[in-house]
Amino acid sequence: MLQTADVGILGERAARQFLRRLGYRILARNHRSSAGEIDLIAMDGDVVVFAEVKTRTSRSGADPEANIAAGQIGRISRAAQRFLLSSGAGDWPARLDVLTVMLAPDGPPKVEHFKSAFPLGGRR
Repeated sequence: MLQTADVGILGERAARQFLRRLGYRILARNHRSSAGEIDLIAMDGDVVVFAEVKTRTSRSGADPEANIAAGQIGRISRAAQRFLLSSGAGDWPARLDVLTVMLAPDGPPKVEHFKSAFPLGGRR
């Protein structure tokens, strides 16, 4: 049985591979600031994408995206704004995506991608 940390690591790896296959360029993973943590930061063309990854095993039954609380969205949004400002990209287009990963014991992970899942500090 997978430990919670292992589930998260496997899910983030599957999400990174999924985005790379779509042509995204991964800039950072598990980016931490005083405002919070961002699972993945990537470029989709000229758009900076801040991605929250939610992973579950097929046995858990809960939809991964159901576990994103309003407070967590606010922390991710603030961390994203700080990243943009500190990297000189404050005026670049950006969005907050959610990737859900379902791990199955007998098959490849299933990844779903929700673009612009939540507002990013007033941006759209």
